[in-house]
Amino acid sequence: MNAPIHIILPVHNRAQLTAGFVDCLLAQSDRDFHVLLVDDGCIDGTVKIATARLADVEVIRGDGNLWWAASVQRGIDRLEAQGIGGDAIVLIANDDTTFGSDFLARARTWLAAHPRSMLQAVPIDPATGEVIDRGIAIDWPSLGMRPVNRGEEIDCLATRCLFTRLADVRTAGGFRPRLLPHYLSDYEFTIRARRRGIALATSDDVRVNLSRQTTGVRSTQALPLGQFLHVAFSRRHSFNPLYFSIFVLLAAPPWHVPLGLLRVWAGFCLSLLRSMRVSLSAPRDGDEGRR
Repeated sequence: MNAPIHIILPVHNRAQLTAGFVDCLLAQSDRDFHVLLVDDGCIDGTVKIATARLADVEVIRGDGNLWWAASVQRGIDRLEAQGIGGDAIVLIANDDTTFGSDFLARARTWLAAHPRSMLQAVPIDPATGEVIDRGIAIDWPSLGMRPVNRGEEIDCLATRCLFTRLADVRTAGGFRPRLLPHYLSDYEFTIRARRRGIALATSDDVRVNLSRQTTGVRSTQALPLGQFLHVAFSRRHSFNPLYFSIFVLLAAPPWHVPLGLLRVWAGFCLSLLRSMRVSLSAPRDGDEGRR
């Protein structure tokens, strides 16, 4: 019997997606796993579905305000409180992923051959069969982020399906939910891990199908001013300028920080001007009746 893989699975009112993830776990050839289900205020039966079907599951309760980073950190903290050893394998997983029956077994084999490494499962678009990314490269002068090319060095990884060892999480220092509660928290975490000597990797032997329809807000174009400001500073917006600024301060090489901050806020100001034009050009109440 292998030591269990500890799966940290944050969930929030996506019962159908969570059920699909659970189906994949139940089909695994490697059945040595323990699920830490981080319930961030579910009211749709998500937790009941998961706990009824999984034999080895532990529920960590949240109030609906944890978001991604705090949810994952709650799982890490629970493992630490239980005295789990540093060699334990941890899978940080998003419930909008699905995978084959040998997924855990392949990841366990890969990790056995690669100490001090974090492994991101390669995400596949189920509609096209295309690889979405094999890790992310960052061009700090332009703040450009793109999928790496084959053989290219990885700067950071997503945590939608990330395998690591608990010892390497300790080395990295865990997540920083107060500073980066959601988007960019995984990039900052893995950048920090890499700087502390943990290798970042992907393997085509370990793949997941990723739903692209379940992510947050990525565009504020053509929104009127009030709605623009509400969305732009929301935790659901992937380019929230406040959190992007914090990311630059924490993760960018120091000599790139001033230009990075300038780019963040210049981009925000341009979007703000576009939103103001939309608001000014929109017909006012009663205008239609006077035409």
